[in-house]
Amino acid sequence: MESSSEQAESLKGEYTTENYQQNLDTQVAFTHNINIPKQISDCPHATLLENIISRLNILEREVSILRQQCSGNCLGESSASGRIDYAPMCNGHGNFSMETCDCSCEFGWTGKGCLVQCCPSNCSGHGQCVDGECLCDRGYTGQDCSELRCPRDCSGHGLCVDGQCVCEEPYKSEDCGQLKCPRECSGHGQCINDSCLCYETYTGEDCHQMRCLNDCSNKGLCNHGVCSCQDGYTGEDCGEGKASYCVVTVL
Repeated sequence: MESSSEQAESLKGEYTTENYQQNLDTQVAFTHNINIPKQISDCPHATLLENIISRLNILEREVSILRQQCSGNCLGESSASGRIDYAPMCNGHGNFSMETCDCSCEFGWTGKGCLVQCCPSNCSGHGQCVDGECLCDRGYTGQDCSELRCPRDCSGHGLCVDGQCVCEEPYKSEDCGQLKCPRECSGHGQCINDSCLCYETYTGEDCHQMRCLNDCSNKGLCNHGVCSCQDGYTGEDCGEGKASYCVVTVL
């Protein structure tokens, strides 16, 4: 059985480092080769070695991206300085194309580096997009500002349909802010503060009754504009007293 020192020696692997310096002011190139044995399951330092391998894999991907940048036409500020943090990753919302030297953004994202979050339907042309949410212009509402807003949101007494209020009973008006009068005053009066103000020849709570002349002089009942006079009274307005007759019997 191998000793601990022999195991450690067998797991060291091989590595070589080659430094190439062309000019201090122009270019410095480094090549670093590391070979690590694959079978490390029984090694007491396996976790440490796995972490090193993971970090090396990340480094290889970053170097590959830089190589693509430098070999292509995408030699912007980031690649010239050796940064790969923003362009290739597209902020996690897209894929970087070496052919176009730009990001192909995922659905819902746009702008340079896919930094700008899109709004639903671009707010339908009736609002501003702020951090992925629509701030609707006056008169519009909805997640994408596509719905017309009703006056005063129907005052809480109706439904808004295509910008018009469908009022609940007993409310009315453009914004459902007024109470209806009984039977809407039967068409014979005006509704003021949910009470009927009847025209001159009509009466009743809902203005459906015709008013009798002089209110039948308080000597009769008004029925559809016609007075039914009490006994002893007559006339259109029951204002006339009936003549009294005495019956004399001669024996």
